[in-house]
Amino acid sequence: MTDIEWFFKEYVFGFMYNDLDTAICGKANFLTALGLLEYTEFIGGLVIGELGKNKGNKPLACRFNRFLFDYMGSEYRKVNDKINVYDIFRCGLAHEYFAKGPSPIRMHNRPPQTCGIIRKDKTWLFVVEKYYDDFKAGVAQYYNHLVVDKDKSLIDNFRKVIKIDQDAKVGYHLKQG
Repeated sequence: MTDIEWFFKEYVFGFMYNDLDTAICGKANFLTALGLLEYTEFIGGLVIGELGKNKGNKPLACRFNRFLFDYMGSEYRKVNDKINVYDIFRCGLAHEYFAKGPSPIRMHNRPPQTCGIIRKDKTWLFVVEKYYDDFKAGVAQYYNHLVVDKDKSLIDNFRKVIKIDQDAKVGYHLKQG
């Protein structure tokens, strides 16, 4: 098993998915939504090879948007053409507890949706279960690019920010500098 496979097994498919599944089972819609949005930004940081403090000319939203647009589907780009998803949902929940503006969080919404963020009446609705499904599909696609396709630029970006203790497999740390 490679370091990348181990990292995903342990942290993404393990801790992240377990935490999200547990929050969904506990009907913790705000907590699950916040976790999904933060994890979207984290995985985007792996994709572009930037985690930790804001470095260079790329704003933090670049991490979030990169994963959201490139891996979670074109419907999210269409939504973002109308509203700033990063600002309204990710920053709103992370810094203000609520999404900015009238934007409720729901665990699910019927009928099935094409995207985890939908327009309903005059508000934008964050649908946790749909966003989670899209997030997992995006992670699977990214993982496939790393492990099956062996995309060199994605592997290099991953290794720019993640260092795994190969001997102990005790975890990872962000590379400094």
